[in-house]
Amino acid sequence: LEFSDGKLLLGHTSPMEAVTYQGLTEVISETNLISQFSQSDLICFQNWTMLLHLSEIFENILENIWPKLSENKERICFFDLADPAKRTYEDCRHLLELLPKFQSKSHVYLGVNRSEIRFIGKLLGKPEPPNQLETESYAGWLKDLKERLQVNGLIVHCSEGAVAACNKEIA
Repeated sequence: LEFSDGKLLLGHTSPMEAVTYQGLTEVISETNLISQFSQSDLICFQNWTMLLHLSEIFENILENIWPKLSENKERICFFDLADPAKRTYEDCRHLLELLPKFQSKSHVYLGVNRSEIRFIGKLLGKPEPPNQLETESYAGWLKDLKERLQVNGLIVHCSEGAVAACNKEIA
């Protein structure tokens, strides 16, 4: 439930703790994952915060699946972390080091909300961003952070709107 001054999340998280690469490949074979990812134009990875083994899954995908994907395919990988502040700084740094590795076979985009971008900025030693999304200073701050993350695009969304730093442009 989302309100103008925050949101309330309801749900049980214990089943998400059991999701692992081994469990995934018992349900969907690596061969099938290679086929599905090879055919996909858009691959979305969501809820890294609650899926405690998702970084391990990413490592295995990068090692076992990614090198076998078709070379001649334009694809996008979109990541939504879902409140990384709930994880340790070490976990978050490790994840941020994994994201650019997906660029070998895709364009990588990271979608975050305002509190998540502040957290990531702090994690990378950046000062607090300006409050106004539409300012040139915010655009410069966001572009610099995108370059530090080594991703193709960084999208910030909030109740006031959204701003994206993609390739060399800000929109």
